[in-house]
Amino acid sequence: METEIQVLLLKNNKYIIAEIEQLDEEPSCYLKNCFEITNEGYYDNENRKPHDPPTQGVLLSKREYEEDWTKDDGEVKLVKYADFEYAVLEKFPRYSSVNECLIYSNEILTAYDPQNEILELYKKLVN
Repeated sequence: METEIQVLLLKNNKYIIAEIEQLDEEPSCYLKNCFEITNEGYYDNENRKPHDPPTQGVLLSKREYEEDWTKDDGEVKLVKYADFEYAVLEKFPRYSSVNECLIYSNEILTAYDPQNEILELYKKLVN
C-alpha cells in the first residue's frame, strides 16, 4: 500500500503529522513516524534577553511593533516588541518506545498536506 505524509486533525484537537497508510478495515489508518504538532509562542522586547528558538520547531510567524512605555518617574520611552509563533514537533505517542499507531477513522476530523516548513522539519527529524 502507498503511504503519504499528511497532517491529521483529530476530534480531540490534536494535530498529528505522519506517514499514513489507509487500511481496508477499522482501525483504518496506520500511522508511522508520528509527531504531534504543538504551538509555542514567545514574546520578546528590547529590555530582556531574546528567546532561544525551540530545537524541534519551525518559525510560523513573527510580528514586530513599538509602543510607548511610561516609566514610574513619568518618562515615556518607545519600546520595541516582537511576538513569535512556532510549530513544534513532539514524538507521538508520548511515553512509548514506538513511533507508530493505528487510529479509527471516526477519530479524524480532516487530513491535509503539511506546510512546506513543517514538512521539511518532519523529514529532518525522521531521517
